[in-house]
Amino acid sequence: MKSTTSRLVTLTALCMASSTASADPWQCAIPSAGQPLPLSAILQKIEARGIRDIRELERKGRCYEIKARGELGRIKLYVKSSNGEIILEQERF
Repeated sequence: MKSTTSRLVTLTALCMASSTASADPWQCAIPSAGQPLPLSAILQKIEARGIRDIRELERKGRCYEIKARGELGRIKLYVKSSNGEIILEQERF
C-alpha cells in the first residue's frame, strides 16, 4: 500500500510529464534533418528549469536522453536537440 506522500509524488510527476509532453515522444526515433543546438545551450535550458546533477546524456535520434536530478529526485528527460524543448519527463525510482 502506497503512502499518501508517495501517491502525491507520483501524481505530481505524472502531471509534470503530461505538461511537458507537448509532442509525441516517438519523434525522437526519426533522424534529425536540421542542425542541433549546441549542447551548452541545451544544458542551460535544462538547468533553468531547476534540473541539476546531470548524470548521463545520450543522443537518441532527434533527442537527447538525459538522466539527472530534479526537484522531486531522479528523473529522465527526452529533450529535442533542435530547440531544447523537453518533450517527456519521467520520475525514476
